[in-house]
Amino acid sequence: MRCPRGILISSLHGTLQFLAREEGTVWWHAHSDWTRASVHGAIVILPAVGTTFPFPKLDEDEVIVIASWYKGDLQARIDEAMENDENLPHSDAYTINGQPGDLCPCSNEANQVLGSYYMAARHFSSENVAVGDFDHANVTAILEYNGNYTHLTSPVFPSSLPMYYNFAAYQNFANRIRSLATPEYAVHVPLDNEITTRMFITTSMNSLCCEDSSSGCETKQISASVNNISWDNPSTHILQTYYRNISGVYSADFPDYPPSFYNFTEESYSIDTVLTVQGRKVKVLNYNESVEIVFQGTNVLDGSVNHPMHLHGYSFYVVGYGFGIYDNATDPKGFNLIDPPEVTTFGVPKNGWLAIRFTANNSGVWFWHCYMDRHLTWGMEAAFIVKNGDTNETSIRKPPTDMPLCTIPLHSGLKDFPEIITTKKGDYL
Repeated sequence: MRCPRGILISSLHGTLQFLAREEGTVWWHAHSDWTRASVHGAIVILPAVGTTFPFPKLDEDEVIVIASWYKGDLQARIDEAMENDENLPHSDAYTINGQPGDLCPCSNEANQVLGSYYMAARHFSSENVAVGDFDHANVTAILEYNGNYTHLTSPVFPSSLPMYYNFAAYQNFANRIRSLATPEYAVHVPLDNEITTRMFITTSMNSLCCEDSSSGCETKQISASVNNISWDNPSTHILQTYYRNISGVYSADFPDYPPSFYNFTEESYSIDTVLTVQGRKVKVLNYNESVEIVFQGTNVLDGSVNHPMHLHGYSFYVVGYGFGIYDNATDPKGFNLIDPPEVTTFGVPKNGWLAIRFTANNSGVWFWHCYMDRHLTWGMEAAFIVKNGDTNETSIRKPPTDMPLCTIPLHSGLKDFPEIITTKKGDYL
């Protein structure tokens, strides 16, 4: 699934407008703190009139959404962890279409008539094998075929479901992702001589130094960074400040390279690579620029994992990825420019690198970040500003006249609405 591009809130009633450039099933979700854990869904974009999907006609079509589930008041847990500089929550279970399956005691499917086959999923962990405090729940749903046949006494659990640390299974799947690269579904990957902006961006776990005038670095706070900059959320939206030409909220100097080069995947590291700084630095791109980004994973604080990097507003081509430190002399020789995957999210391999390319033909302010909520909260993100083109069609749309103002502060869970908990307990708890 992929996120639809260019969503614009256009009324107090929640109407959304966006231009659907990709057909298929895309994912929509909220993006305020961790609300996407429960506020999300699927949008099915059909082929253009007179055309079909690039596969045989299906007998049936079902939308399946796999998501994370958390116990208790998630926002309160996040607030407490951030206030006390503690580890942020891991999910407590996974769900398929809102249910964790009959291997979990809270599922409402446990007493239903059994079908034939389980569909199942579990967490893939790319962390150090000594790290075991992740979600170990197996999410299941039952796939039942229609027709006249004898039901099994119990559904068959998949015997080939990979275990949590099975990196080979993940890599084998990732290696199979390709574009169709047909005349109907052509690729438009920028070629070497068309690239106008090249960036090399490190993804790291870090510490923020809380300075004291008398004793220097007194305490360290968990953080994450890109090119050693940990994102600091502003109180005013970057899009609003850019559109209204308001100064002082962000700076347009996100660096194309990290401040220093070192052995990014080495197990030992210096204090200079551990400490990061907060900032609101964005990268400004001209309309229609061809961009290449190489994301380099690091092992700072023994924190190297697979980082799923996500870009708002664009699909991008994954032209290459590998392990170790990226070599700009030899690795580009192996880039796939024929049928590279076109996606909005792809993983930077643990202790490895990821190379992507895209054309900046969607003007606006576009957030990009690691898709792990924990890393996003700690600051592994930044933004692109893509300037307007020469026409109205290639420029930022004006905000709708009924655009709601973000003036209502968010609070954790339902703590400010005790009457809901009291009168609707059976519905909400």
